[in-house]
Order: sequence, then C-alpha cells, then structure tokens
Amino acid sequence: MIRLLDRTLSTLDYGNEAITGNALSELASLLSKAGADWIEIPLEAYCLMGAIPEGVKAVLRIRHSREAEDYPGFDYYISKSKEAYEAKPLINEIQVNDVKEIELLKRYQNLKHVCITGLDDLILSSYSNEMKRILSIFGKNVWFCPEDHYHCATALAVEWLARGGRNAGVSFMGRGGYAAFEEVILAARIALRQKVSVDLTLLPRIQELLSRLSSVRVAPNKAVLGSRIFTVESGVHADGLIKNPTIYEPYPPQSVGKERRIVLGKHSGRVAIKVKARERGIELDDQMAMMLLEKVRAMSIEKKRGVTEDEFGSLLMEVALNEV
Repeated sequence: MIRLLDRTLSTLDYGNEAITGNALSELASLLSKAGADWIEIPLEAYCLMGAIPEGVKAVLRIRHSREAEDYPGFDYYISKSKEAYEAKPLINEIQVNDVKEIELLKRYQNLKHVCITGLDDLILSSYSNEMKRILSIFGKNVWFCPEDHYHCATALAVEWLARGGRNAGVSFMGRGGYAAFEEVILAARIALRQKVSVDLTLLPRIQELLSRLSSVRVAPNKAVLGSRIFTVESGVHADGLIKNPTIYEPYPPQSVGKERRIVLGKHSGRVAIKVKARERGIELDDQMAMMLLEKVRAMSIEKKRGVTEDEFGSLLMEVALNEV
C-alpha cells in the first residue's frame, strides 16, 4: 500500500495576503480527500489555521526536535535536524544531491524515520539498483521525495513505488520542484494497479483554490489538469473516441472532474459533425453531414482557427433550413 506525503502547503509564499487560515484548511482537507495520506504543514500555516481540519492526517514541519513539544497531536514531525528522537515520531529529512552520496546514508541507519529529498540525477543512473540500496539501508519506513531539476521527479516517484518503496513525497502540480501529486496518484491507480480509494473529481477545485493563493499557471496540455487534454478535433480520433473511449483515454474525464469536448475545425470528420448536431437535438443524414462538414472546414480555413459553438449553430441552421 503506497502512502503519499503532500508538501503543497510548504511551497506557498506566506507573505501573500490571500493566504488565510480558512483557505489553508480547505486546501489541506481537499488534498486529503483527493488521496494525500499526510499533509505537510509548516509552522506559518499552522499558526494561521489554528487547528488541523477533521479527517486530515498532518505532518508538522519544525526546525528542531524540541519544537515538537510545543505542538502536540501530530502524526509525525519533519525536520532537517538529523537527530534520533524517541519522544515524538520524527521524520529526519536528508538532502542528497548526487547518487554518489547514497553510500554515505549508512551513517543515518540509527534514525527510525527518514525522508530522502533530492536525487534528481537518479534518472541518469541505474535507478532500480540505487532505490533497492536505499531500501536496504532504511527499510520501508524511508520516504523518497525526488526533486525536479531534470524534469523527472514524477517518473522517479512512480518508479520508487513500483520497485518496493512505500512512501513518496509529492506536491500539487509539482510545486516547489517535487513530483506532481495528481500524476503520481493516477499512475499508481492505472500503471501500478493500486486500489486507492480517493476522490479525484476534487482536482479542479484544488487547482482553482491554489490559483487564488499563488501565481499558478496551468498549460492547456498539462497532464491530468490541462484544459484541453480531453479536447479532440481530428476526425479519426473523434470517431475512435465515440466508438471506444479507452482507445485514446487511459481514464474517463469524469473521474478527474472534467468533460470530453469535441471541437470542430479543418481536421474534423463526418462523425464529429453528427455528434455535435445531435447535442443540439438534430439528427443529420450522411448527405447533410457532408454538406455541413464542408462549410465547417471552409470557415476554419478562412478564419485560421476552429469553429466556435455559435458559428457551428449558425451553419447547422443554414444546412437544416436548406433541406426543408
């Protein structure tokens, strides 16, 4: 069973006036419901929140073990102090910048809980063997939080889970240079066949809330979250999606709070035309569909873009009226 530590709250700029205790509490609760087993909470966030939302398992980020005594009630505490501490469940975070440093980790074998952060260059080496070496040093209590300097943090986190690792550190959209929470959890469900009981329909709400708290920009083709990842224009693709969505979609759009959209343009086909007309309550025969398709393609080429819904409606009425 995999366990994810979400670090999104630790990536925020707490000088931003938009960040309030209520917003942070909502964000932590949403991330928990969407699949984060623990939410890492920095002291700045905890002071604004006042309390941990019900149902949220939290890890408090502290500077040294003594601070844990001042903030009781957390499942874990995480610190860079690298000290054995039996009084509280302390996760010692260790920054590892180079694969060559893995052998040096044996000096910390006495620590009960360890989080390895960094190792972004692991992708350039025999990462399977190196991951096994980390597990042999610390056992399954070790957390792995790869960084993203080589844009491979998500891939490394998934490989870690596939090769016996149980705990991984992530953040929403990969904020802060970590593995992307939403991509890792979907990979665990689809590629690793993990039966995770989560509500991924909350992802758009998390994205919206986070955009209010920070300067979030999401590319239209961003995996899982992009606005156009379920948008199809090509006639062949649209035809295939209508007949069997699993041909092109590894998961249904509704499962992540999105909808499939068929847009019309110069690459569209007859099937897409019929489907779009049917959405408006009009059934077209093949001849009418071809007439309308020619008009759609001509307009798309003329305007050098796709045809809008209003433009399609006008062309549809034009063709339908000519047939009356």
